[in-house]
Amino acid sequence: MVSMNEFSTAPFQAPVYAFDVFLPMLDLGQASAWRPDMDVYYWGWIAQLCVLAAKTIGFGVATGTGSCWRVEMAAECCESGSWRKVVDNGLGDLRSWEFDMEMRELGATGLLVSRLCFGTGLMGRLEHEFTAERGGELLRYAFDRGVNFWDTAISYASHPHVKAGLAGLNRSAVIINTKTQANGKAEGKREIDRALEEMGTDYVDSMMLHAVKSRADFESRRGCLEALLEAKADGRVRHVGATTHIYTGEVFEALIEAPDIEVVLSHLNKAGQGLVGGNLEDHMALLKRVREEGKGLMIMKILDQARSPKDEIEEWIRWGFEYPHADSVDLGLNAEDKIDMAVRLSSPVPVV
Repeated sequence: MVSMNEFSTAPFQAPVYAFDVFLPMLDLGQASAWRPDMDVYYWGWIAQLCVLAAKTIGFGVATGTGSCWRVEMAAECCESGSWRKVVDNGLGDLRSWEFDMEMRELGATGLLVSRLCFGTGLMGRLEHEFTAERGGELLRYAFDRGVNFWDTAISYASHPHVKAGLAGLNRSAVIINTKTQANGKAEGKREIDRALEEMGTDYVDSMMLHAVKSRADFESRRGCLEALLEAKADGRVRHVGATTHIYTGEVFEALIEAPDIEVVLSHLNKAGQGLVGGNLEDHMALLKRVREEGKGLMIMKILDQARSPKDEIEEWIRWGFEYPHADSVDLGLNAEDKIDMAVRLSSPVPVV
């Protein structure tokens, strides 16, 4: 593999140089093509041509667990965790961050997500009762630090916060996951419509069956799953998943066996606190199987909803990011200093 510091020995070095040297000179930092409210929007057209040209001549992108959308020659930098440069989630959506945020493909979905996922669960009525505007400010603050993956749910009442966060952004620059507790097909259809309306978007990147606790519970939600799959067929839901909330055991067997479940969101912390239905060792073996089946894996409750030891918070968060099988770590972030800490802990490798 060739590192970004070995241009002199690298074949086809000019396009690589364009990616990592020329593009930053175009001021594609926080004021870049994916922020349509910025003056440098026109640079996005030029930069996108550079990306397409590089892909056309055979550079391609690195894919799979721990991968990034960079030229393959930069695979060593990808593996080292340095993701400061170019990230591309779709035509016309080029962006470059000043922050060292690691990006991973979410299972086999093709979605490139930040290793840190912004969990909005406590923004609304469940705890903080932030206004939509305040929630949007926090989401944008995190987004400007490389966090392109936002997690929400109908039951969180945080869809308006997501809508506020999206205002002024290129929609395709953000990956949104939401959830429904519906069982039947008709109810599922209503919840899909409601979610899209509340967030002010034509589609959601992934939508999950929320808090599935057992195989029987999963089977009882087949109607809602059918509604999600129909919405996937018409493009309103891009990918379908399930969250097991605090549960482990047989529910994972059901989800692993289900070909329509593309992404799983699961409870995980270093002590196994709050886990229901099995022990930590067995649970981690199930999570590994989820990834081995090619499904995306997100983990949550890293701090067991603030029940972790107060003097070990950073240690518990870092443990979550070091867990190798998770594509993204879902953390509740409710203040700028908490976002800064999470971004720092999610990127242990220094920017080079």
